[in-house]
Amino acid sequence: MKEEKNSKEKPLEEEVADLVPEEEEENPALLLKKLRSKLKTCEAERKEYLDNLQRSRADYINATKRSNLEKEEAALEGVGNILRDIFEVIESLETAMASDAFQKLPEDWKHGMEAVKSKVESLLRSNEVERIHPEIGVLFNPEEQVAVGSVETKDSELDQTVTQVLRDGFRRKGRILRPASVKIFNF
Repeated sequence: MKEEKNSKEKPLEEEVADLVPEEEEENPALLLKKLRSKLKTCEAERKEYLDNLQRSRADYINATKRSNLEKEEAALEGVGNILRDIFEVIESLETAMASDAFQKLPEDWKHGMEAVKSKVESLLRSNEVERIHPEIGVLFNPEEQVAVGSVETKDSELDQTVTQVLRDGFRRKGRILRPASVKIFNF
């Protein structure tokens, strides 16, 4: 194979002869000027190719980062959807356990329901889920709460403060999965 490759390649003298016409061989200043011009052209092309390569690499890195971020977001959204369903389960348990009917249940049933509630709460904690339960009288925070009703007040200091928590919210890793539902005072 090397012989074929070598037979196709020109010796250096022939390549130089192809580049330099006879009249320029006799005028070295003209030859030098043309070679410098050719060198500048080659350097400009090299710079352009290098810039394109670097831009392509940066685009690839950015696309990879964007793809990984989108995958992570999709995974978080999937987990968030499952956790939202679990919130409904724990709230149903809490509602049932707060009822008069729960108090009438045999003790072993009560303990069973309390164990299930404890297990669900443990599952939420192990998934870094925090409950959002605003205190009454704190200023309404639209990032963590949604106002589903309001109560008129004549006290301007109470304006936009929480008057009642209707449903707790939940957050995971700083991301709100469900805002707390509250009623607020309006002045």
